[in-house]
Amino acid sequence: MLELKNISFQVPDEKTRNTKEIGILKDVSLTLEDNQFVVITGPNGGGKSTLAKIIAGIEKPDRGRIVLDGVPLFDSYKKINLSVQERKTGLVFQNYALFPNMTVMQNVAAGARREKNGVKRQKMVRDFIESFGLMSQADKYPSELYGGQQQRTALARSLVSDPNTLL
Repeated sequence: MLELKNISFQVPDEKTRNTKEIGILKDVSLTLEDNQFVVITGPNGGGKSTLAKIIAGIEKPDRGRIVLDGVPLFDSYKKINLSVQERKTGLVFQNYALFPNMTVMQNVAAGARREKNGVKRQKMVRDFIESFGLMSQADKYPSELYGGQQQRTALARSLVSDPNTLL
């Protein structure tokens, strides 16, 4: 179960460039049950991607609490802020966010870093690449792939880490 309680996030006002801040997320609370599939919609600039980055630990909210399966990932009052790796959360960006200097194989392997056994890690990576229909592209770089192939590479990289939550 994923619980967000009173998550708030602000950014500096770029138009006035002063200390006034714009609230992107204000007191967002949400509870998601295990195996629940949820779609968050809204206008451009409404905070959807920011919320996903906050849950994953890429952005830090100004205040609030995030709990995943009973484990606090972030709590502004108790000064808890687990790292991205400790959160075991997969995140697939809308622009794929693949490493441009790495092949498909290397990009997917980057998601399998937690597996310390090299032989097992290599098998996992190959299995994911094969299951996503990317074996013929394994040695290609993102710039050599079509958009759908890039998206499948990003999904394979996220899923090979066996995340508790996928955003």
